[in-house]
Amino acid sequence: MGNIKKIDEIIEDSKSIAIVGHIRPDGDCIGAALGLYNYIIDNFDGIDVQVYLMKPLPGIFKFMRGYDRIEWLIDDNKIYDLCFCVDCGEESRLEGSFDYFKSAKRSFCIDHHLNYSNFATDSYVDSNAAASCELVFDILDTDKISKECAECLFTGIITDTGVFKFNSTSKKTMTTAGILMDKGIDFSSIIDTTFFEKTYEQNQLLGKVLLESRLVCDNKCIIGIVTKADMDFYGLESRHLDGIVNHILHTRDVEVAIFIYELENSSYKASIRSKNYVNVVDVVKPYGGGGHFHAAGVTLKDMTLDKAVEALVTDIEKRIKDKN
Repeated sequence: MGNIKKIDEIIEDSKSIAIVGHIRPDGDCIGAALGLYNYIIDNFDGIDVQVYLMKPLPGIFKFMRGYDRIEWLIDDNKIYDLCFCVDCGEESRLEGSFDYFKSAKRSFCIDHHLNYSNFATDSYVDSNAAASCELVFDILDTDKISKECAECLFTGIITDTGVFKFNSTSKKTMTTAGILMDKGIDFSSIIDTTFFEKTYEQNQLLGKVLLESRLVCDNKCIIGIVTKADMDFYGLESRHLDGIVNHILHTRDVEVAIFIYELENSSYKASIRSKNYVNVVDVVKPYGGGGHFHAAGVTLKDMTLDKAVEALVTDIEKRIKDKN
């Protein structure tokens, strides 16, 4: 901990700061970005700070202070003194905010993915951390963390740990969460709102996925699929599908869960989770995906649904057989 740069040192004399994150921002990405944003506006005077994240953003996170200030793709050619990149291990996943990152005088990346490609001027990266928000917490002065900042960081931690259920959860994770809880946040409400609460339509679609799911690999792998027609029927978008892969993973005796939903132009987004021994990030790497040992994702382009499923299941089946 003594070698970690603190935020005062990172910011130095910066008068303008951009904060960016990966495509399809999740709770950890949004929480890390807004956690940094709130800490800076609470403790540093005279700094112009702006968050750029891909929209539309999940509405369940709108309770976080600064959510309504998030921008995306503003063509203002602004050059920032410093750009923070959070929860993103590769330049290619910055998409529209890449210009702000690349043109900044300095850049600092905070990330916990296995495939960080060392693309920033400086960084704080730890693949053993449960969430990027846990790492943001490390660089802050604990005494100066406001309730609003704590809400953001706590949200990122619970969403990336499945409310402390995933194997990435450590003693340090729990200690960090406890300190954030002591800031007076309504942690019970945050957990319900961001992790458990779903709309009626989301629950209907979840029911359909469960009814139509199938077991493969000697019942060690479960597959759930949502087509574009399904999303149109229920009036839902891809941002409303969070949590389905974790739900089907809870099936007894299953080691791996694959959740696939249809995008445009014969492409599919796949989220994969494992319980114990299957390294799912290695499954998606050949297709340009990334993530963690037990949680990974990938976009499979120019494939039929059957080919997308076959590509993933073939590798997973081999890994399961090798282990057993």
